Amino acid sequence: MPAREPAAQVTGALTPYARAVGPRLTTVVGGTAISRRAGVLRQGAEIVVAAPGRLGDLVTRGDRRPAAPA
Repeated sequence: MPAREPAAQVTGALTPYARAVGPRLTTVVGGTAISRRAGVLRQGAEIVVAAPGRLGDLVTRGDRRPAAPA
């Protein structure tokens, strides 16, 4: 997502589906606690709605779990 507001809108639209079906959903944008988002990414999240800058920060820091093989 290009910015925080569109990311929040997409997360809001996906949340009911994520609750019903079960995938872990997280939003990663600037202006939120990076350590909290880093923890969620390290644990694994199937759906990540992210602003490119903050996601890049977290990937550079190594705060993500590699995707499972398909």
